[in-house]
Amino acid sequence: MVRAEEAWGTARGNGVVVAVIDTGVSPGLLAKGDKSRWRRVPDLKETEIVGGYNFVDGNADPSDGNGHGTHVAGTIAQSTNNALGVAGLAHGAKVMPIKVLSDRGSGTVADIANGIRFAADHGARVINMSLGGGLYSSTLARAVKYAHDKGVTVVCAAGNGGREKVEYPAAYDGCVAVSALGPDGKLAFYSSYGKELDIAAPGGDTRVDLNKDGLPDGVLQDTIARGDPTKHGFFPFQGTSMATPHVAAVAALVISAGVTDPDRVEQILESTAKDLGDKTRYGAGALDAAAATKKASRDHAAGGLLAAAAFAGLAITRARRRDGLLSTAAVTPGMALGVVLGSGALLTFLPGVPAWSGLLALFALAGAFVPFGFLGGVRALQPTLAGLSFGVAGFAGIRALLGSVDVALVPGHGALDLAFLAMTAVFAATLGALTVRR
Repeated sequence: MVRAEEAWGTARGNGVVVAVIDTGVSPGLLAKGDKSRWRRVPDLKETEIVGGYNFVDGNADPSDGNGHGTHVAGTIAQSTNNALGVAGLAHGAKVMPIKVLSDRGSGTVADIANGIRFAADHGARVINMSLGGGLYSSTLARAVKYAHDKGVTVVCAAGNGGREKVEYPAAYDGCVAVSALGPDGKLAFYSSYGKELDIAAPGGDTRVDLNKDGLPDGVLQDTIARGDPTKHGFFPFQGTSMATPHVAAVAALVISAGVTDPDRVEQILESTAKDLGDKTRYGAGALDAAAATKKASRDHAAGGLLAAAAFAGLAITRARRRDGLLSTAAVTPGMALGVVLGSGALLTFLPGVPAWSGLLALFALAGAFVPFGFLGGVRALQPTLAGLSFGVAGFAGIRALLGSVDVALVPGHGALDLAFLAMTAVFAATLGALTVRR
């Protein structure tokens, strides 16, 4: 329903940490090498689980004795290519299990708020909360704002009340509120809805078997057995709890494609959703993973490449007018190669290569500008080195202009990120121009 396989040709969530704030996920091994209380389910064996926390019991073992949190984590990042079960939608992502609900499924506002802050402070880029309630809490609202201000995309379930009332935390500003679609593509009978709704995703319906496969049409994942966490199986669940991790996973795909600012991530999710009409029931529409990842990747790659070409063209024109240091024949192949590599465009369009490699290249190349600058005296390398600088300038400049990247090395997100990227663009463009003139 969400075109996952098409999306994987663009991004797989590589390296993105998704915090699952829920009943926990059993990691198998803890940070100090101790075993977790319960074993990890087999279809999460290859999934990277990073250090989380158990706020219910106050320890570092976020083991799941309920099954809900494990099921949610499976939708996000269940292992793939292992001849077992199903694949997570962002199977390259990392899962951070944060246990705020007991094995009976109950919890406190304080624990949930602490879980949100923990996730934001420990490297999560996406938070999934398949939980909720009907009462407003300023404590929880402040925690959501804290995470959002730190550059985290927060995705929440609208609720299973089957009425026009989006529950909290989904109704808070800074959250992506998710309703559930049944297997027929329409609003599921149990799904809450309302004006705060942002998007809809598959939530399943265990009452029916529309595809005639002999199984209820719930969302199927490997999780522990209810009432006996020593056993596991592939169980179909239904609910906005199951819809929400679909959206959180696609948010991870978008982030791995190079767009990390939470407001831009949400805008891409919504602008690429399939319009289903009633905004109070479906928000922007049905989640489309393929469209979202392609928009995140290609739009920015094209913009960066154009900006890089503009920088290069301006510098070449000025240099040739001044003293003609570089002939057109010398410029064309070398500088074009540098521009394409520096802008990250090649990485974006190569299948199977995560687009965020371009973002990592930004910092690697920025650190190498000084020694590269000294090589500018080697005439044969001048066009390529200049093009490389212009490429990075275009990469950073277009993202500063669009405000689409939350730079991990810069605290918070917003003005500081834009300033850093803008300065990087100016610095790179200046070095490129100096190399051309040498």
